[in-house]
Amino acid sequence: RGLRAFVLVGVLLVVVVLAGAVLWLLKPGRQGDPAVPDASAGTGEWRELAEVLPSPGRPGDGMDPIRAECGSPAVVATVITLDEVSVRLPGGAEFGRLRLRHQPSCRASWGQVLGPHGQDRVVHIVLRRPADRVSAPSSFGGQSPTSHGNLLLTTSGCVYAEAFVRTPEGDGPVVRTRCA
Repeated sequence: RGLRAFVLVGVLLVVVVLAGAVLWLLKPGRQGDPAVPDASAGTGEWRELAEVLPSPGRPGDGMDPIRAECGSPAVVATVITLDEVSVRLPGGAEFGRLRLRHQPSCRASWGQVLGPHGQDRVVHIVLRRPADRVSAPSSFGGQSPTSHGNLLLTTSGCVYAEAFVRTPEGDGPVVRTRCA
C-alpha cells in the first residue's frame, strides 16, 4: 500500500511538471522564444511594408487603422487593448504608454502610443508579425495626445508592437508588447 501511494505521488508530480513545461513553451512573447525575435533585432531581416491606402470594409497589412475603419470613431468602442507597456524618454523619464490595440471584426492589430507628443518628440511605432517576418513601421511628430501605427492582420499569426521616442537629446529605449 505504501509503495502504491509513493508511485501515485511520483506520477502526479511528473504530470504537473510536464504540464508546466508545455504551458511555458506555449506562452506567447516569452524572452528567448525563437518565434518572437528580440526587440533589438535588426530590421534587415524583416520585410517592411509601406503604408497602404485602404479599401473601405477590406482591412489589410500596412493600412492606417482609422482609415481602414478598424479604429475609427464609429467602431472604437469595440477595439480592445491586448497589452500595454511603459514608453520612456532618453534618460529614463516616463513618456507614456504603448498599447497593442486589436479590432476583432477586422482581425487586425496596431500600436498606439499615449503621451505628450510635440514637434520635438517623434514617436516611432513598428508592428511585427513573426510568423512571416512582416513589419509595418510608422512615425509621428506633431501635437497630439496619442499616435498610432499601421495595422497588421492577425489571421496568420500573433503580432507585437515596438515603440521609441526620438528627441533632440537622442532616442529613448525601444519597448515591446507581448505577441498576441
